[in-house]
Amino acid sequence: MELEQIKHMSIIEILREWGHEPIRVNGNRAHYLSPIRTEKNPSFVIYQKEGGDDWYDFGVHVGGSIIDLAIKFWGVRVVEVIQMLRKRLFYPVAKVVEGWK
Repeated sequence: MELEQIKHMSIIEILREWGHEPIRVNGNRAHYLSPIRTEKNPSFVIYQKEGGDDWYDFGVHVGGSIIDLAIKFWGVRVVEVIQMLRKRLFYPVAKVVEGWK
C-alpha cells in the first residue's frame, strides 16, 4: 500500500520542497528547468494526473514516476528512495530533513 501512496505523491509539491518552482504552467503540465542537470531553457515537464504525476526531461530523453526522479536527483538506489519518500508519507514536510536536498 505504501508504494502506491508514494507513486501518487505530487511531483510538483516535492520539487517545491527541493527548491524548484515551475517556469510556466499550461493546464495539467508544468515546465521547469531540469532538477537533474544544468540548463538555461526549461525542458523538464511534469504531467499531472490522478493516478500519480509523471515527468519527462526532453534534454536527456528520460522520464518516469516520482521514484525514478528521486533516484536521478539523489543518485541513490530504489530502496533508499522508497525509504526517504516513505518518511514523507508519515511526517509533515517540515520535520523531514535528513536525506533531503
